[in-house]
Amino acid sequence: LKTDTEGLDYGVLKGMGSLNAEVVVAEFWQPDFVFNQHRSDNTLENIASVLVEHDIPWFIVLYRGFNNMFVGCSTQSLDVPSTSWGNVIGFRDHALYSRAVEWCHENLGRFQHVQNN
Repeated sequence: LKTDTEGLDYGVLKGMGSLNAEVVVAEFWQPDFVFNQHRSDNTLENIASVLVEHDIPWFIVLYRGFNNMFVGCSTQSLDVPSTSWGNVIGFRDHALYSRAVEWCHENLGRFQHVQNN
């Protein structure tokens, strides 16, 4: 399932009821991101909590700063800059998540990596 509702992904996921997807991709806007400025609940922390509620506990985060000032990739971490935006990719299955993490490490080497699990 892929959502990209320009700052409303959290609300969409929260209101879905049951969620039977094996993989969920959602866009997040951190509180100090230029298009958010603390006006939206569409943060990484909120989206990750909805994924966990739907038994989708494993996630990879691809994030960037406004004007691409920085780019990052993290796994199982909510620690991203408050000015960032990006996508969280949630996985129900740990084996699939592990393969995706391996792919990220092999193919996104130029990005910052924060490996937490």
